[in-house]
Amino acid sequence: MFFQSVTNLLHHMLTLISGWCHLLGRLFHLTKSPYQILAENLDEIYFLIDPKGVIRNQDNQASLDMFKCSTYQKKYHEVLPIEENDNLLLKDWYDLAFDVSRNFDDISSLAPRHLTTSDQRHLKIKYRPVYSSDHRQILWIICSIVDQTALQDLKNKKKEEQNYYKMIKLLLKNQEGFKNFISETPALINNLRVQLTRNQPNLKRIMKDVHTLKGTASSYCFVSVSNALREFENLAQQCAPLHPADTELLLLNLTEVENNFSTFMEENSDIFSCTLAVTNDGKFISQQTIMDFLHRLEATHPESIKLQQQYMKDFVLQNISQEFSKYRSVAESIAEAQDKKIHFVVKHSDILVYFPHYLDLYQALIHVVRNSIDHGIETKQERETTGKLETAHIHIAFDKTTLNHKDFLTMEITDNGRGIKKAHLLELACELGLGSDISDYDLLQLVFKHGITTKRHETELSGKGIGLTIVKEKVESLGGKISFQSIENEGSTLTIILPLVTSPKKIPSPINNAA
Repeated sequence: MFFQSVTNLLHHMLTLISGWCHLLGRLFHLTKSPYQILAENLDEIYFLIDPKGVIRNQDNQASLDMFKCSTYQKKYHEVLPIEENDNLLLKDWYDLAFDVSRNFDDISSLAPRHLTTSDQRHLKIKYRPVYSSDHRQILWIICSIVDQTALQDLKNKKKEEQNYYKMIKLLLKNQEGFKNFISETPALINNLRVQLTRNQPNLKRIMKDVHTLKGTASSYCFVSVSNALREFENLAQQCAPLHPADTELLLLNLTEVENNFSTFMEENSDIFSCTLAVTNDGKFISQQTIMDFLHRLEATHPESIKLQQQYMKDFVLQNISQEFSKYRSVAESIAEAQDKKIHFVVKHSDILVYFPHYLDLYQALIHVVRNSIDHGIETKQERETTGKLETAHIHIAFDKTTLNHKDFLTMEITDNGRGIKKAHLLELACELGLGSDISDYDLLQLVFKHGITTKRHETELSGKGIGLTIVKEKVESLGGKISFQSIENEGSTLTIILPLVTSPKKIPSPINNAA
């Protein structure tokens, strides 16, 4: 009995001790800031920095992967991969950052924002203060670090492509200068070597020659060559005045410049050969000449298709909505001559096209604008009588669609005029020997037939019944489709669907085949 009592007592004591331990554990856990708990469990890198610059949150996997060590309770400035001078500045920055009387946004801009690690990772850093409840004190600074290496690589690649494009454009513009550069550069580098091996090298003259050579390389966007020359230039500035050991160092660096130039010429030899083969009178190169050159270049350098696309976008392709905006003055003049008031709108579009392919249609579509104003838009008095606003609307809109992996351009020309009377079209259908059971859609498509007009009297602008016929022929010659819709007293819409052409090299198949 005694032993049983002792056993029960010990059991109760152990339970009580366990309960107290659990409670103390919870209390200890609650001493952690919610920000600490959050920072330790996020996938990204977040540091909680105290006024002394110490990182107070535990490591998470992201921080361990990035910095290859524990950052917990280390000084923030010791963790970052920064130079010694920046390290000292960051140590002084803490006092400023935790001073609540200062503007934190201004102060945070003084801390590191972008860093590159030893393994070439590009880091973006942001800072946010955590204030006390009375807003009189900054308790923590939250530092978030995002790895933007992939984004930076994309930016660098895009920049390389742009430089590549600029380089060829510059070569085409100044072939003689380019010929002189590639023939004279080896001699100039050799001359620099001779100057450096003299008893008393003239550093000012060497710097001047290198600077001139670097400028010429930069003017042709020879980035790697100009960068190599810049490194030599910076090294030469650090070596002034020259000592024998410095001379040896500069000679080694000059050899690297020479090797860089040779490699660059070898890697781009095909491109340079193609460029020099393009005839140029020294003043002007036709667009077709450049296009021919880019097509030849694509045969040996498939990757140059991006260069061709960039050139097309910058110099050949045109914004379709901007071209049709030129119709505005013509439309307003026609309306004014007929005492009609219109609001002519071409909705903005980012669609780029090889405009010469559509030029004949573009010129023919003036018939549609004239018809819309002359046939469709009522006079001010007529619109008031029917309860419409005095100002009529003519809208042109563009859209891009994809069908069976092929791109098409859709164009809609809409007005809110009188529309077409179905009875009048039925009369025309009877004259053509068509039955009265013709569908509404087919009835409206009669406007495209030669000699068919909805206007009773011919004018200088329209009424001959050939304008829309011409437009239809132009659309079909481009492999497209055209349709017409109209509602009496509400308005009309002309819809054109065309294969989207963005290069003179390949003209797409007609829309019927694509469908």
